[in-house]
Amino acid sequence: MKNSVNQIQKVFEYQGGHKVRTVVIDGEPWFVAKDVCEVLGLKWKGNQTLKPLQAEMIRVTFYRTPTRWAGQTTQQEGLVINEAGLYCLVMRSNKPEAQAFQNWIASEVLPSIRKHGMYMTPQVAKEAIEDTEAFLARALLIAKDKLDKLEAEVKELKPKAQHFDEYMDYKGSHSFTDVAALLGIHVTVLTAQMVSDGILRRNIKGELYPRKAYQSTPYFRVKHTPKYIQTRVTPEGLNWLTSRYSNSLKVVN
Repeated sequence: MKNSVNQIQKVFEYQGGHKVRTVVIDGEPWFVAKDVCEVLGLKWKGNQTLKPLQAEMIRVTFYRTPTRWAGQTTQQEGLVINEAGLYCLVMRSNKPEAQAFQNWIASEVLPSIRKHGMYMTPQVAKEAIEDTEAFLARALLIAKDKLDKLEAEVKELKPKAQHFDEYMDYKGSHSFTDVAALLGIHVTVLTAQMVSDGILRRNIKGELYPRKAYQSTPYFRVKHTPKYIQTRVTPEGLNWLTSRYSNSLKVVN
């Protein structure tokens, strides 16, 4: 069970004047549990009433609800349940109207919340026309919240994507050890011959990289980092090296 702070997105009415308050958390609708229980005829005893529900279906949230005084809200602490939790409570209800309530939530309320970020009743649509600035301000807050979450997700995924790109860039390439093994020779024999033939050179750290004449060829891929240089042999380079050295270097017994 998680704690969160949210603004009530919409208080809507079901048959018989039952008010059901909703919040949107991480892009998904949550319902004030007490309101749902009243509609379904379930006696409200707090956590005890919700005991049959799984922990991930329930959250404790502090939310602000409009009061009867215009423009004023009050902060309350309460239990909210997600869509799955609501359906579990419907199954526990003995009221004949329970199925109708579930159908109404599934066919009208949820699609509207997911499409607009709020429950778009005719009254809300009327408010949008009569007080456009207030409606747009509310919509902008919802949009900003979604953008902030998307930016956070992008920030989290960017290093993973970069790592994947690097992996894909080097996928299919070979180390000099791999090439030497395919030729049946020791890697030091191969690299020494390539240095002698003017294909490779070593820097002061002893790292191998292609000489200028071979840097523009498709035979090698060179990765430069602040800490090291890594040279890999491409599939084209593998064919070229095996053709060049397969019969000229001493085979390891």
